[in-house]
Amino acid sequence: MIATLLVALPLAAAVACLVPRAGRAARWIVAGTALASAALAAYAAVAAPSAVRLPWIPALGATYAVGVDGLAGSLAAAAGLLFSAAAAASARVPDRRAYFALLAVLLAGADGALVSRDLVLFFVFWEALLIPLAVLVGRWGGRRGADAVRRLVGPALAADALLLVTIVSLAVLRGGADVDALAARPLAATAQLAPLLLVLPALAARLGVFPLHVWGVRLYERAPLPLALVLPSALALVALAATIRLALGLFPDALAAAAPLLVAFCAVGAVYTALIALRQDDPRRLVAYLVLSEQNLAALGLFAASGTSVAGSAVVALSIGLAAAALLLCLDGPPSRVAPFPLLAPAVGALVAVPGSATFAGAVLVLAGTYARYPVAATVAAAAMFVVALGGLSLIRRRAHGPVPTTRGVRRRDALLVAPLLAIVIILGVAPVLLTDRLPVDMVRIGAAR
Repeated sequence: MIATLLVALPLAAAVACLVPRAGRAARWIVAGTALASAALAAYAAVAAPSAVRLPWIPALGATYAVGVDGLAGSLAAAAGLLFSAAAAASARVPDRRAYFALLAVLLAGADGALVSRDLVLFFVFWEALLIPLAVLVGRWGGRRGADAVRRLVGPALAADALLLVTIVSLAVLRGGADVDALAARPLAATAQLAPLLLVLPALAARLGVFPLHVWGVRLYERAPLPLALVLPSALALVALAATIRLALGLFPDALAAAAPLLVAFCAVGAVYTALIALRQDDPRRLVAYLVLSEQNLAALGLFAASGTSVAGSAVVALSIGLAAAALLLCLDGPPSRVAPFPLLAPAVGALVAVPGSATFAGAVLVLAGTYARYPVAATVAAAAMFVVALGGLSLIRRRAHGPVPTTRGVRRRDALLVAPLLAIVIILGVAPVLLTDRLPVDMVRIGAAR
């Protein structure tokens, strides 16, 4: 029931936004709906896992199968918070009704992909994410936004075509597309490599794995600020959950064979993007490269596939989504309007994994779990964390100690939007078990089975 509500509520909000004369209220309709979705998802994350399965496409054996476990609930809660902040930050936009309706549809797509337990249904939501995102960035991002959309949509559609081929093949050959049923009866080890290679491009691209990360920089840089806030939840968090369910859950033996190469790409990507960040003068691009470095760290934990590293990946991905949104809000506007040091410094620290943040806690889990199997890759990734920290220090130096010091008081907007995001990152940093203990048991045992 909750899984269906997580999709239905944003869709209902989208319809409400299209009602004539709903323009002024649309902003708060979407913000309130996203906040309610976050509360529902958070409740579902701590409750007993539940699922609903109804007939849908008998020819493919596809069903309307949705469910919320600790992983889906936690990520959907983070998505709701980020979408609520994005709606609240969208004070002045043209064509308000269409803008906020599309934002609500984007949230419905993200939640739907997270709670789907059927591969065909998952693909519908996975693909549907691109449509509102492309329209939002292309229409409200101007020419620069349209260019970023072109760089995203073309490669994404090509990779998604390979993903669709795999899903349809599995559904036809196995007589169904239910994720849990397929995981209970896995393919033979020799038959797993081909489907894994077909699904990896789509998953790795949205995770921002090197060298498929270039579109992410363009999108972060050129999307309007509110849309940049939701990019991690609309793409990276969904891709993280999909990688766990598909790559790790359905093709574990093939992933074990491909892991050394994948882990190497992630480790190199973490260092490379962090080094590129040091050369950036534009704050938005600098943040984009720092985020991509952390996303490669999260992907490293996924492909290392130990129970510890996978749990750490979930913590890192959720934390950098919240921290990046808080930092982008702090950097909104010219230097004279940047958030004061009491908000800017914690936001930077949360993103670059300062001890005490959830990013740091997750990174430690990732590195510890990875080192047992791939010590060289773990060492390279640890070095990347120091480079990321240098990037954060550079950002503070430029913005907080530039020609226009940020000495003004905290604005109400800063406190209401930034502080809650940072508070969650700090709470999870002090007690990461609040998230890791919610993760499905079968997920954290994937590595132990290898």
